[in-house]
Amino acid sequence: MSILRKIAHALTPQKVDVMVYEYDLANPIPPIQATIPLDIKVREEKTVLGKRFVFFAYNDGNLTNRVDLVTDTMLAGQLGFGDRPVMGNGTTKEPYRGKNILGHVLCHVLRFCKQQHSTGKVYALITPDNHASMKVMDKIGCSLLYRAKLYRLFGLVIYK
Repeated sequence: MSILRKIAHALTPQKVDVMVYEYDLANPIPPIQATIPLDIKVREEKTVLGKRFVFFAYNDGNLTNRVDLVTDTMLAGQLGFGDRPVMGNGTTKEPYRGKNILGHVLCHVLRFCKQQHSTGKVYALITPDNHASMKVMDKIGCSLLYRAKLYRLFGLVIYK
């Protein structure tokens, strides 16, 4: 992307429309298993405001799924849950869909959160048209809190 396009993108208000889910780490994590064997790897990355853990799921060396767990995001604060962990950007590659992979990986993420934080809440942001992910949220025991609609400019909320 050219520098002018990047500047124009930064100057354009960005619409945020997400379903906000919550998981209480005091609850037992369900034993959801994928229907194929998975090897899950975690990579920690530094971000501008904090850090992100990226969970990659592999089957026979092939990437099947990715889920991000982010802490200290500006959006999380704007949505009212501050520095609590936020799951998002979950993607399952097309040939692996329908095999319980996302549920399995999210349970792995929740166990990781329980080891790191032991108590508290974990949040997930899902786009309103992603019905498959919403079903997985219900399956793993997340509660739908609300639908957030807002506009941001330079990361700041300009309209809610």
